Parts: sequence; C-alpha cells; structure tokens
Amino acid sequence: MRLATTCEYLSDMSTQRQGDASIKNRQNHRSHDQMSTTQFVKGWVVKLKSGGPLMTVTGHETDEYGEKVYCQWFGDKNKLEYSTFDPATLSIISQD
Repeated sequence: MRLATTCEYLSDMSTQRQGDASIKNRQNHRSHDQMSTTQFVKGWVVKLKSGGPLMTVTGHETDEYGEKVYCQWFGDKNKLEYSTFDPATLSIISQD
C-alpha cells in the first residue's frame, strides 16, 4: 500500500512539473512573438510568405492574443478583398 502511495505522489509531481513547463513555454513563445514582430504601417505593400497577391496594409492592432495586420487587395475580377493576418505570415515588399 505504501508503494502505491509513493508512485501516486511521484506521478502527481511529474504531471505538475509538465504543466508548469507547458505554461512557461507558452509564455516564452508569446513574449518571443511580441519581440520579433515588425510594426506594420498603413500603406505598406506585403505578401503572404506562402504566396498570393500583393496586399496593402490598412491597419494593425495588438491585443491579448497578439498582433493582427489588416490588409486589402484586388482579387479575381478586380473585386476588393480584405482580411486579417498574423504578422509572422507576411513579407514586406515595399515600405512606401
């Protein structure tokens, strides 16, 4: 009976340490993202790192979830499109 109690205690301690490490990793990841982002400016031309059309930055905002960059572009049949992007997914093409 004593061995089971010791194993349960060790298991609980291991789970708690894993939870603490997970929280610390999320905090480090969040602060790293905040330090590495560029302050995007209205009028800059950007493109998704994975490709796609050139887009114009129309604004940005930072909240408790991180930074968001608002962009617009002309899609198929010259239809004006717009969306919000994570700055880590964008490449700056022009800063005019």
